[in-house]
Amino acid sequence: ENMDNTVLELQLAELKAAFPGKVMIPLMHAARFLRMDPRTLMADHTFPIKHMGRLWNVNLVALAKWMVR
Repeated sequence: ENMDNTVLELQLAELKAAFPGKVMIPLMHAARFLRMDPRTLMADHTFPIKHMGRLWNVNLVALAKWMVR
């Protein structure tokens, strides 16, 4: 449990460094960071994506949790 928290904190710190001051990032930015096709991410039902207006966004904390799952 403790180990998992440390891994999550490190991943979140990396994301915060990459996207300073952001809580949400556009899907395209997440895809570029992950070096994955955005369509692949959208097809993955575990990927934490939110539709906001015309844009698809990703919450950094949710993204960090998804990355260390």
